[in-house]
Amino acid sequence: MVTENIKYQVGTLKKPLHKMSNLEIKEWEKTIAKNAHEYLFSIGQCWVYTREDGKVVEEDKDGNIKLLYP
Repeated sequence: MVTENIKYQVGTLKKPLHKMSNLEIKEWEKTIAKNAHEYLFSIGQCWVYTREDGKVVEEDKDGNIKLLYP
């Protein structure tokens, strides 16, 4: 596998995690997921995640969702 073409996005927190409230941490988690989602679609990849019901799914840019693991 060739890895030299992989680009990593690095950011900095405005506030350290240990100083964030639970609400701030939840909002930060949503931001991370949104950024990853947008980035993957921008490079032609699908979004793979585990839903709250425990099922692993693959979501395409056009919104199609495919169950990968029950």
